[in-house]
Amino acid sequence: MTADLRRSHITIRALHQRREGPDIQTLTADYTPTTRKTPTPVPRSVPNRSRLTMAFTSCVCSLLVLLGMLGKDAAYPQGANEMSCAQLLPGHGKEVTHTKPYSLLVNRLTVYPGDTIKVTIEGTKSFKGFLVKTVNTQTGNTIGYSIPGSNMGDRCGKSGVTHKDGRIPKNRRTFDWVAPSNANAGTVIQFRSVIVEEKRFYYYVNSANVVIVSRPITQAPTTPKPRPPVGGFTFGISNERQAGNSQSRDTNAQPHLPREITGIDGSPQTAEQIQKEITRVGQITRSAIQWSWRRFLHLIFPNVNWSASRS
Repeated sequence: MTADLRRSHITIRALHQRREGPDIQTLTADYTPTTRKTPTPVPRSVPNRSRLTMAFTSCVCSLLVLLGMLGKDAAYPQGANEMSCAQLLPGHGKEVTHTKPYSLLVNRLTVYPGDTIKVTIEGTKSFKGFLVKTVNTQTGNTIGYSIPGSNMGDRCGKSGVTHKDGRIPKNRRTFDWVAPSNANAGTVIQFRSVIVEEKRFYYYVNSANVVIVSRPITQAPTTPKPRPPVGGFTFGISNERQAGNSQSRDTNAQPHLPREITGIDGSPQTAEQIQKEITRVGQITRSAIQWSWRRFLHLIFPNVNWSASRS
């Protein structure tokens, strides 16, 4: 009976295992599940030097962009800088070529070395900025020096001018230019300019050519030498005689001074005019004496032709 009970117990246990599944402890002991390991990400290391270089480059680029924006806005109201003189190129806008409402005028087309020319910028439309320089057309170099007008400053080695009131619209500006005192005769100059209507548009305008000519040489006036009296006659009384007569009459009187000779209209006469008058009076007197002498001889000797005789 004990054996039967043991077999029954084994049978029940087998049925129970078939129905419920294997024993958990047995499975745990016999089976060890394998787990998939996820790889740990390795952090990418960036060298410190590279990160510093990137940061510095970014800061420099930002600073340059900021300065460029500020530079354009700040440099425009106070005029062009010296770097713009070579090509007359503004740092903003674009060139307009189809119409030019502005003119660059000069008050003379020839000038002596050291003399001044008046230059005028004017237009049918208002403008805000400009840059003018004076160029020797034969060499391309700047020449002379300018005297800026109101609200202007000198540029291009003092041979040109620029505005200082770029925020104010205007229709006319004037300045003076002085030619070099040692300039060669025949030098041809020209005033060249860029005129900015506003920030978006600008125009290139040139003046007419101006020629430097040599100054004429003036000779000092020469004093004519006094001529001898005509016909041996002298006129007037010497200063010494007049002075002696005056002193004999009045011992306290001042020495006699020769009077100034004046013409009919009261204007003073020059030495040449006085000499001509003396010559004319002498000729008249001589002719009168000769006519009287011939008349007298004709009355005494009527048969003699005295007009053919030598005077």
